[in-house]
Amino acid sequence: MTNRYEEASEAAKKLLCDFDEIDLAEEAAAANAALDAAYRERAHLVAHLASLYPSHIGHTDPNAPDWAVVIVETPAGQMSWHIAERDMDLFGHVMPTNRTCRGWDGHTTDEKYQRLEALIPDEGTALTRAERAEAAIARVRAIHTPVDTMAGRVCEGCMNCDPYEALPWPCRTIEALNSPEETPL
Repeated sequence: MTNRYEEASEAAKKLLCDFDEIDLAEEAAAANAALDAAYRERAHLVAHLASLYPSHIGHTDPNAPDWAVVIVETPAGQMSWHIAERDMDLFGHVMPTNRTCRGWDGHTTDEKYQRLEALIPDEGTALTRAERAEAAIARVRAIHTPVDTMAGRVCEGCMNCDPYEALPWPCRTIEALNSPEETPL
């Protein structure tokens, strides 16, 4: 059995080589696009993680100066990822690294993912935690209820037995619970 090059003329061989190079270039471009998409997907997840914990981002790795490094400080320990310049738009909410930021703690990739795994709640824990949070909110709402007094409608939980010193209803606690955004103190 012969291969396609053995019976081809020199011009045909050159064309076949050119097509092979084009095929390889197209395959390389497709592989690079898939890799870029995977990095973008990972960057979305890292950006979310950075929104949950204290984090900072900057070009701090002298071995990879074209890549920013996001450092996330979690209860399980520090984690960091290199972020491509094209993905920086996802990290506008992350504080830029400055001289007061804690630098890389020397963790390895394996240690980083062990720490990430340690943040995953045990089976049923997340639901229990959510239920506990809802119960706490219900207890706060039960204390901070409106009551009509001679001084007007005030918060019973903030009254301290003197309706003239009570906060008007709704009090700041109830406003904070009802607001989707932070209520200033």
